[in-house]
Parts: sequence; C-alpha cells; structure tokens
Amino acid sequence: MGNIYRKDYVTDYIAIIAKGRGKRPTDFSKPKTVNKTITCPFCRGNEKMTPPTIDQIGTPWKVRCFRNKFPATNPKARFKKLVSLFGESPAAGDHEVVVDTAKHGKDIGQLPVSQIKLILEMIARRVHALSKKYTYVVPIHNSGKEAGASLSHLHAQLFALPYVPSKIANEAKGLRIYKRKKKRCAYCEVARKEAKGPRKIFQTKNFVVFAPWAPKFPYETWIMPKNHLKTIHDVNLEELAGVLKKLFAKYEKIIDNMPYNFIIYSAPKGSDYHFNVKVMPRLSTPAGLEFGSGSWVCQIPPEDTAKALWAAKA
Repeated sequence: MGNIYRKDYVTDYIAIIAKGRGKRPTDFSKPKTVNKTITCPFCRGNEKMTPPTIDQIGTPWKVRCFRNKFPATNPKARFKKLVSLFGESPAAGDHEVVVDTAKHGKDIGQLPVSQIKLILEMIARRVHALSKKYTYVVPIHNSGKEAGASLSHLHAQLFALPYVPSKIANEAKGLRIYKRKKKRCAYCEVARKEAKGPRKIFQTKNFVVFAPWAPKFPYETWIMPKNHLKTIHDVNLEELAGVLKKLFAKYEKIIDNMPYNFIIYSAPKGSDYHFNVKVMPRLSTPAGLEFGSGSWVCQIPPEDTAKALWAAKA
C-alpha cells in the first residue's frame, strides 16, 4: 500500500497514511526515565503538598481528587460569550486532579481491574458534580513528558469548561448530520463494522477496541460501546476497566515506556453523541504540515496497529 489520504468517519478531518515512513513498534520505545524528585506530592502521606481533598475513595485513600495547584481555569471567574472579532473572556472553569493510585511508578496496564474501576468511578463522580455548573467536562490522562505530564505519578485531570470545545462540537455535528440522513448513529455503525474488520484489536460483550480508519497518531486506538450509550454514567465501568487494563497491557508488550494521552468523551448536554475513549500515543512530533494544514502524517497504517496489538499477549 502506498501513501493514501483517509477521511475521518464523521468530520472533515483528512489523515495522510505514509506507510513508506513506517517503523516497527520497538522503534518507538523510550528509555525509562528516572524521577529524581525526592518527594512526590501525589504519593500517600504527602497530601499537605497539594490543595485540600475534594473527594476520595477508601480510607486510607485508594483514589484521591483535589483542585489543580496550577489551574488553567478559575472557578471564581465569570464567562462572557465570545462573539466579537476580538472575543475575550476570563478563563472561567474548574481544573481538578485525580490521583489514580497511591503506588508510585505504576501505569494503567499494571494496575488491577478493581483499581482501574475505582479511577473510573471517581471520574464519573466528578463529571457529574462539575456538570451541574459547567457546560462540558473533559477527563484526560497524560503519561510521559512527550504527552504533557509534569509528574510521573499516574493521574488524571478534569477540565470543566463553560462551552463545548470545537473538537467535540464538530464530531457531534457530524454524528447529527449522519443520523439525519441515514436514520441511524454513525458510531453504532462504526462499532459494528470495526468489530468484524481488519482494524479490530479485541472486543468484549459490550465494547470493541480498534485502530481508527483515519488516525492522527501511530498506534492510535479507540474504545467504543457496541450499543448507543451517551455518557460515562451509562457504561459498565467494571467492563471498561477490564478493557483499559488489557489494552494498556498490550501496549506495554510492543512499546516500552510509551507516552500517551487518553481522553474520555461523553455527550454534550442535549446531544445524541456516542460515548467513546480515544488513546493517542505520542510517538511522533507534529511539524509544519500538521500545524499548517490540520492534516497529520501517520507513519503506521491502522491495519498494522491492529495486527501488532492483536498479537500482543496480555
């Protein structure tokens, strides 16, 4: 297969799949970095080094939530609609941290399913609480310096925003247009077809894990419910925890110390969006084309991603 363009399922995004630049999974492996920080503020016993606890699971805590010490947004600010040519508003919103485990140096694939379920339960609780005040909540995980993680201790962040980010809004719009034309959900159809296709990695009773048709990132994967579920509150968190455990254990088999972002996407209020999780390994560096055009060059075809992860025993 030569280099090809591929359009995203429901948006106008076009990917460039450049197989000629392809590499083996091990070519993307990173050396394990040694954290020279003497005291980690996220470790149990160092709670005084962070803002006060908002919520926790377990005593002593197994998962802990608090406001970010250096927040991107301000819960005391008031949002002004950005309508003029030079629209500007105070950065109203909230920014929380969820420490995934009291154990330092663990990654998702190394945690038991029971612990991953607790992480998801905490995220669901905080999404519910923050959604009472804000328009949209984005739960993210950054792991590794290349992915924007400032601390190596595994943690999530929740960004509560007074608007629906354009990425989610455009995706929801694409789903809405497809449903109006076809009378069915595009992502329900994607889940059904990818579960039987060459990009499938594995599936469970209610989820399918696959490499997306038009990826931005080498070894990018999506997790999607087979049924039309809209938010994190609708899904079986124990099953999703098992899916995350298995997927990240597979990643560890093929790429050492992989930096990544993974994002949990729920439906905006009033939308018929289909819940999903996107895992974006940060294995390549975007350059002028990516920033200048919005089209990303992906060196690994998704079919090759699926083959490598499917074969990885976990």
